[in-house]
Amino acid sequence: MKRTFFNKKANLALVTTLIVTMVFLAVMIPVGLMLWQGITGSINSTGWSAQAQQTLTNLNQNIGMGFTLTAIVPIIVIAGGIITLLLAFFKQG
Repeated sequence: MKRTFFNKKANLALVTTLIVTMVFLAVMIPVGLMLWQGITGSINSTGWSAQAQQTLTNLNQNIGMGFTLTAIVPIIVIAGGIITLLLAFFKQG
């Protein structure tokens, strides 16, 4: 049987998928951050209770932390691609 690692069409599809995913993430993460900044900048919180102000502050901090953690997403995508290539190399097809 032929090893699937040497299947050029499958390898091309994998590499193309990884590239498209990375480009998508590189575009969508900053767009999401800009949208959130635009939304939070337009919120008028005058007249809100102290509890509502604290909730808004906590929400903004948590979303900011979430966008900070998205920096590891490309690393996870690349690791997934490497694992897939290794599994394709060692699997008989």
